[in-house]
Amino acid sequence: MENIFTIRIKPKNNECLSSFLMRLCDQNKVHIMDLLKSNNKFYKVYNLSSTHQLDTNPKRVFDIKKISLITGVLERDLLNCSLNSILNVMCDRVLLEEITHSKGSFLNGVYNIKFRYFCPNCLADNLYYKLEWQLKDITICIRHNVLLTSTCSKCGQQQPYTHTNLASGHCFNCDNTLCSKLSTELIYDDSLIRKNVWLSQQYKNFSAIFSSETKSSDISNIYKDILIKFIYLCSNKVDIFKSEDIKFISRDYKYKLLNSLKVTKLESVDISISILFKVLWECKITVENFVSLEIPSSFSKSLLDYLQNLTVCLTPWCQHNNSNKMLFKINNVKSKTHFNLHICICCSVKFGNKRVDKVWEEYGDIIEVGYALIRPLVNAGFSIVDISRKTSISRYKVDKMVSYLTRFNLFNEVINNEFTPNFIDSFDYSYIMKVASTNENETIKKCKKYYKITKRETYYFFYNPIIQKLIYTN
Repeated sequence: MENIFTIRIKPKNNECLSSFLMRLCDQNKVHIMDLLKSNNKFYKVYNLSSTHQLDTNPKRVFDIKKISLITGVLERDLLNCSLNSILNVMCDRVLLEEITHSKGSFLNGVYNIKFRYFCPNCLADNLYYKLEWQLKDITICIRHNVLLTSTCSKCGQQQPYTHTNLASGHCFNCDNTLCSKLSTELIYDDSLIRKNVWLSQQYKNFSAIFSSETKSSDISNIYKDILIKFIYLCSNKVDIFKSEDIKFISRDYKYKLLNSLKVTKLESVDISISILFKVLWECKITVENFVSLEIPSSFSKSLLDYLQNLTVCLTPWCQHNNSNKMLFKINNVKSKTHFNLHICICCSVKFGNKRVDKVWEEYGDIIEVGYALIRPLVNAGFSIVDISRKTSISRYKVDKMVSYLTRFNLFNEVINNEFTPNFIDSFDYSYIMKVASTNENETIKKCKKYYKITKRETYYFFYNPIIQKLIYTN
């Protein structure tokens, strides 16, 4: 493959990586699919629908070192044609290779991944596609003051993200030129123009401004500092934190960010860049101003006090994770280790504040032991007995955890089907609803005897959220 590219070219100013590779392949009469297939390190079967990852997180999917060798372009220069520098700021290097457009919350709503956007005027002047044209926040060409488009002016078809015709500036459908200064109208909205110019500058400055901030060895504290500054800004820079003062973001997003601050070691900044820039624009400050914000000690202290009493569901698989919508106060259980006990009636997991340091955490060990420890071993094929020996956890408790994990479909499909009772459709809940109480062992003992089923099967029905709600909220 190295010898195929006899014509060597360089990326142009602000060009995205996929555009550069399309031009390189076009000039050397090589199909871009052949180049990407040979350098794909992630997909078993590669297709062009994944090409956007060249421009968002190329190191996750492609062998950049190999592409650098083939093209004669430094690896650093190739990565600068993508959002890689922004990802380096927003998340831990280990996590970086796991980030996708959907999984990385700071990429959500940021990038157009399906269609190719362009300015026909710019293409007419210099035929290449800029990285910023794919950013959803940027809607106009700041050089020509015209709307960016993804459609052909002749047939109206939206252009795919990658196609051989794009390298020559032609529509993939009708072969009409996309490089036309006559096909777009000027934008006269000064506020829209100013916002797009500002956004373009912020995206370009973002990595350079934050890079010095994130070189600290204690990167988790840097991430927390960014989150606190963002919350401070959303609170209109008041001296004392109050949850109700937070503006610009939704209620669920607010609780998600607040709960992130409770994590001991953050691996990323859970703020969408699009939302960050939206708030900065509303508050009329730049990224540089944001980084230099000084947080009043009174705000930090009041925020910490609030976090110690923050009640949200912490269960990773629960659809109400980071929300208190399905949390119900438990009034019929007393604990020596926790207070303010709640149960999420969506996932049947209990939470409370530790009496020692008031930290909000799971009251029990379904997440830490069941989900994090036992689940991977079961999925790997270990038996209940083997898991008990390997982890020094009693078989009784392993069985109990397996019942919960099965109830909420947290194993792979084959194992989940194996552990699911085969009579769930005909099961009569009337007796368990009658005898269910906070005395878990007594409830399980009575139901096991009455229904004539195994202990694991009994726990499966015991963990029904309706039963859990009945026990702990009545």
